Amino acid sequence: MAAVAVYQEAQRSAPWRRNAAAVPGGSVPRENQKKKEEAMSEPTFRVVDFSTHMSGPMAAHLLRAAGADVIRVEHPSYGDGNRGAAPFIAGVGNAHAGLSGGVRSVTASTRSEQWPTLIRAAAQWADAVIVAGRQTDLTRRGLDFATVKKSNPRVVYCHITGYGLAGPWAGKPAHGQNVDAVAGRVIPLREDGHLVTPTGMRTAGTVLAGVFGAMGTLAALVRRGADGPGEYVHSSLWHSAMWWSWRDANMLANEDRGWHEYRDMGSRYAIYETADGRAILLCPVEKKFWHAFCDVAGVPTRYRDRGDWSEGMEWGFDDEVEVIADRMRTRDLDQWSGLLTACDVPFSPILTLQEAMNSDHARAVDLMVASDVDGKPVTIMSPPWQHAGSPDVVAAEEVPGPPKLGEHSVDVLEEWGLSEFAPSAFTEQGGN
Repeated sequence: MAAVAVYQEAQRSAPWRRNAAAVPGGSVPRENQKKKEEAMSEPTFRVVDFSTHMSGPMAAHLLRAAGADVIRVEHPSYGDGNRGAAPFIAGVGNAHAGLSGGVRSVTASTRSEQWPTLIRAAAQWADAVIVAGRQTDLTRRGLDFATVKKSNPRVVYCHITGYGLAGPWAGKPAHGQNVDAVAGRVIPLREDGHLVTPTGMRTAGTVLAGVFGAMGTLAALVRRGADGPGEYVHSSLWHSAMWWSWRDANMLANEDRGWHEYRDMGSRYAIYETADGRAILLCPVEKKFWHAFCDVAGVPTRYRDRGDWSEGMEWGFDDEVEVIADRMRTRDLDQWSGLLTACDVPFSPILTLQEAMNSDHARAVDLMVASDVDGKPVTIMSPPWQHAGSPDVVAAEEVPGPPKLGEHSVDVLEEWGLSEFAPSAFTEQGGN
């Protein structure tokens, strides 16, 4: 029996899981899924996304999950830059499959003579507009704050930049890892005489700038209310990447040293090896948990009551490391998982991403949900929050597939009051 299965057995025994009809990507009863779909059937606000690549589409993705009707204005040839960006899922870019579900697509060229007409109509329709890039580039394209606000004083304008609005880097072009590199997040390794990015490194700034852009947009919409003015919302990839290291940054700014390392936190908050060569993270730092662990693990009595819990936690002692390590080598991960779960000791088996994704817990919380790409079934990550009328109807939606390029142009132009124009009027590159 695999270690993951021990966690799964506890999930299966929960009363609410019994006889639940599974929905795609999860284990929530179908009647709850239906209630959630009914509650979320009508969009609550409107967003036009003029951005490309990761950060802006991430913001749009999260806003759509929060209830927005999102329309993306895309380049007539290559879309938002994500459609053809490797790696691929079902023939399209991973970012397109993962971030564009449920978004509507209209194509337009900044070189079209009707481009300014489209911007005005989009701004007048929207509650919020998302743009990304340097201010000089946005001004050149007619997407600067002043121009958009002139068309709709109540619009919330979400602007995502690479390095911010000021400073010597403000005018630099930004690509994902560039930003993390100057945020202290890229630690090069030397392999075969060359410097390389460590395996598994993922950019923080590109994703978090979109998350913070969405948060700022929602806050601005709340402040605006039914009859208030719009706002300018800004997030940058660099500030977002720096923010990810806020614990170290605050310490360095005040104490000239970084945050402590997990590996140095103590014998009672550490990783140990089990008899089968697997790894387990133990965290019995509170007194009741330490006593429970000592009892179940057979730790010698002299260690059981040693410690100072006056601040709530005791992190352990150097001479305990080998004592605990010897005890942990007496059973395999599967056995320890069962014992520690039974006595409610905080611990975690060290799982791979694949193991975590395949767990019953992931299915129970709808971590991955069903979608499709051009009729091909795919599975994508769901947003990490849920909202509903009550806890018993919380369920992730089956996400509609991403749109074909320009799929909604005719309908969108009609909604924006531009039905006298053919879609080609906005894609012909006759302007300057």
